[in-house]
Amino acid sequence: YVSLISENTVLKFNANNELVSQAAMEAPGLLAVHPTEDYLFAAHSMKAVNPPQRIGMMPRSDLSAIEQVDVFLDRPHAIAIPSSGDAVYVGSLATNQLMGLNPDTQRGELTPLSGPTHVMVQMAASPTTNTVVGTGQMTGQLLFFNREDNGALAPDTSITVGDQPW
Repeated sequence: YVSLISENTVLKFNANNELVSQAAMEAPGLLAVHPTEDYLFAAHSMKAVNPPQRIGMMPRSDLSAIEQVDVFLDRPHAIAIPSSGDAVYVGSLATNQLMGLNPDTQRGELTPLSGPTHVMVQMAASPTTNTVVGTGQMTGQLLFFNREDNGALAPDTSITVGDQPW
């Protein structure tokens, strides 16, 4: 899967590097593949000036029928899915907010963060624990969160790692 930001397109290639499908989406950025279901999620690129407060959700088998799922945060960019597949986590580039979204119901929980604007660029979910980690580009921190039963993220701790971690 490849996101072509300037072309507003998400591409799917097979194992022989042949283009097998594509989908239109405004300024797609980071992508996340659901580990067990036929879903591909797309957040928006850092280059998107004023993207919608939504992420794309599409069948990864053929990229047909993109759904725009509301995440209610400005400039959704960082995205991660735990190995359980029970949530999609999205971080904002503009505000100190994260969303834990249930992919089946498309409902979620907003998590506000305190302090200066972190600018969440990357996120990763641990495959063996309930930990999600995000990078705060402007604060130079790795931010650790615990996954709660309702899908929300509870801030845990942070580590200062230096300028602009991605």
